[in-house]
Amino acid sequence: MWSAILTIAIISTPVDQEGVSGKYIPLISVQWELPVASFLLLGWVSLETLQENLVTDACRWCPVNDNGEPTVNGLDSWMRERLVWQQKGAADTLSSVTSFVALPALSSAYIAVAELRKEQNGHLYPALFVQAESVIFSSVLTQMTKYLTLRRRPYAHLGQSEHAPHGNDNLSFVSGHTSFAFSLATSTSITALKRGYPYARVMSAGFFIAAAVSGYLRIAADKHYFTDVLGGALLGASVGGLNAWFHMREKKNPAFSLNVYLVLHSSGVIMNVRFALF
Repeated sequence: MWSAILTIAIISTPVDQEGVSGKYIPLISVQWELPVASFLLLGWVSLETLQENLVTDACRWCPVNDNGEPTVNGLDSWMRERLVWQQKGAADTLSSVTSFVALPALSSAYIAVAELRKEQNGHLYPALFVQAESVIFSSVLTQMTKYLTLRRRPYAHLGQSEHAPHGNDNLSFVSGHTSFAFSLATSTSITALKRGYPYARVMSAGFFIAAAVSGYLRIAADKHYFTDVLGGALLGASVGGLNAWFHMREKKNPAFSLNVYLVLHSSGVIMNVRFALF
């Protein structure tokens, strides 16, 4: 549903026809953004690798009915009954390949090819940096949300787990795969539309469809509820969209400029100070 809404929004969004000549450019501040992104990347990797040591087996969000039996809201229950596959392992593998291999490879290649085809192709690395930064920001927020909510995964709460209980069982909300995929799709789409990449609308729609497929597969693998996937999609799209929008600035001439000349006759030095108001 959310993929369809975002796809419709992308199709109805005008492509910057002047983007081919670089009207909109990705602007980054390497001196502070690179250290911050690196620090957050380290934090994200640490939270992923140390899950078993940081997350307890006790959950915060694992409701039971009056009889003490595990239960879940009607929407998640209805979606789970209809979307979970019998081959859950296959769905799990496909979701990881879609989110962490196919979508990053295709979206990065699309940006690279589109930027290299431009006459002024000096914005390839900033565009890729914005894409990577969006994923890092959304992934850190996703991990923080997981650790705060500690929602038990559906296979552990309602199904029969194939292993002994462990901390990862309680990291259901929100879906990290879905957040990752939608942040990537949204940041890439905004960059493509603003920069005037070829086939921007079609490629953007394809990226969102791939992100939605990844979310569907997380439900099919019984790793997440529908609301986990929906929350991940909203979080990823919001972070990816805001980050790309913040960095994509329009090149324009100053609306007003003031030149001040200071002439020091004794030393023969002429100072030229220019003020530009945008």
